[in-house]
Amino acid sequence: MNLANFTERDIEAVVNEVFAQKQAFHSVEDAYQQLAKTLVDVCKLSDKESDLILSRVYHSFDYALLPDSLQQVASDIWKDKIHEDSKLLVLTGTYGQEPAWRDRLTSQGHKAILLSQETLEDIPMVSRLLQQIGFDVGVLLGKADPSVSYGGIAGTFGVFYVSPALGSPYIPAQDFVTKYGVKSVIGTGVMLPQGDISAYIGFSRVVIEDKTASNIASLMSLFWQNAYLILEEHGMFTSN
Repeated sequence: MNLANFTERDIEAVVNEVFAQKQAFHSVEDAYQQLAKTLVDVCKLSDKESDLILSRVYHSFDYALLPDSLQQVASDIWKDKIHEDSKLLVLTGTYGQEPAWRDRLTSQGHKAILLSQETLEDIPMVSRLLQQIGFDVGVLLGKADPSVSYGGIAGTFGVFYVSPALGSPYIPAQDFVTKYGVKSVIGTGVMLPQGDISAYIGFSRVVIEDKTASNIASLMSLFWQNAYLILEEHGMFTSN
């Protein structure tokens, strides 16, 4: 797949390739990891490095519903800011150029992001991701305006797009941008019927135009059309 010119049909093909291996999945986490990996793999042309430097998938959870190991990760990061009713955006799939980026257990940074107005102000990339995709943080945190009807809100939202990444206030890790030559950052997501969000974000070494970036919008919706059966049969996580 040519990342600089990918199409909606390319996105459909990626999802189909991911779930062609569904018999090997023991959880949605496995499918998320395969999605992150497949996107990197299909953006590798001939013997060159993949145009996708880093590929990540996130899912929001109530703290109380996380496996013990992830509760510990969240508590270690956020200390006394964590409560039983806290909601977090958790890294559930990761793959990229560096070996350490190919396992959520060895990845550094942004493993569990506390979703609150206060913390999102300190993490501009995630705040912008949620804003551009169209997620209402109030809805996520159960603090939506009661006068507003959110019926039918579940479904695909918009696209997160930053280009150029160099110098952007929404990508504060500029040392990462410079070292790996990140040109554009794209992402998208979906809100699931139970109110959780599922989001993808990718860091590209090629320039992606805004019209091309919009073609990623259906990615997570298509993913979940296939993933619900895995969730019902195996659950979200492979192990604690």
